[in-house]
Amino acid sequence: MPVEELDAYGADWMLRKGLCTPDSPWVRGNFGLMTSAGFPFFTRDVLEATCLMNYWALARDDHVETLHADSALADVNRRFADMAQVLYTPDGAPAPEDPWAAALFKVS
Repeated sequence: MPVEELDAYGADWMLRKGLCTPDSPWVRGNFGLMTSAGFPFFTRDVLEATCLMNYWALARDDHVETLHADSALADVNRRFADMAQVLYTPDGAPAPEDPWAAALFKVS
């Protein structure tokens, strides 16, 4: 899969999910390059999912830092644990209302 196509796929996903705006540095993050270079033998579907997870995890980290700059580390970790539970949601279950959780739900 061409790097530019993977980058566009990830950036478009971030925009569609409402996780960033068109002027955000996240849409120019070049995570497709990072993903392709790090995992050159992945199949296309695994590359796409890995790219989305990279976008999600790094952007989510920044988002949590801005929202919880004065929160205790335990609170931040609890929120990440809540997000991780989304990965184990059964197929067919409704997507969570939180946009970050809903985006991760679609990756899983």
